[in-house]
Amino acid sequence: MKTILAAVCLSVSVLSVDAVSGFSPALGAEINERQRQKLNNLQHELSECAMFYSITAEGTKKSGSARGLENSKRSGQLSDQMIELAVMLGPVIGMNQKGIEARFRISFNGMMDEMDDNFVNYSILLEKHAVSCAQLMEDLPKRAEDATNK
Repeated sequence: MKTILAAVCLSVSVLSVDAVSGFSPALGAEINERQRQKLNNLQHELSECAMFYSITAEGTKKSGSARGLENSKRSGQLSDQMIELAVMLGPVIGMNQKGIEARFRISFNGMMDEMDDNFVNYSILLEKHAVSCAQLMEDLPKRAEDATNK
């Protein structure tokens, strides 16, 4: 599972080149402290959920069943979307590439520690993150709009 983290760090390197320009023209403007804090919170949640979905994708893929492979694919797509958004928000809130990578690493390592590096304990993560991460994806457009309104 540690290869997940290496792939995420590579994604951060690739995505951060011109990530902000594709997110929202409004975010190119100066943001106030309230907006920065809301976007920082959103970026943190995206990072946490990206790691949750990355671990989910890797673990469910190992089942080998058709359902497991489909869940793995969907979780991988959610993780990729959240990684991309988190990387895009980094420079907007003043976070550099190393800071973004560290945030992903902290989330990933914390989750792996909670599971004792054993996917058999995945229920711990499921209980803690499944509802909040699904809610984040559902509310994302509203949360992003709220955070960028002055």
